[in-house]
Amino acid sequence: MVYAPESGFDGVVIFETERTIARPWTDADADRIYDTLRRMEVAKWLGSEPKPMRSRDEALEWIARWRGSLGWWPPMVAT
Repeated sequence: MVYAPESGFDGVVIFETERTIARPWTDADADRIYDTLRRMEVAKWLGSEPKPMRSRDEALEWIARWRGSLGWWPPMVAT
């Protein structure tokens, strides 16, 4: 299993396969979420009205909503 303190990953694993680890969301994920969801080519596939993310603060709000929800975990590559 990977331990990556710079990513905020504390070793808690939701589930793991040979190549992927699903873990809880952390605030350290905000930059990656914002970088992905600010792009129209991604946003156009999320919902009936494309709405790219506007700021890192919006990413932190998403993380707060996703934290503790069922089925929304960030994947990591297992090494």
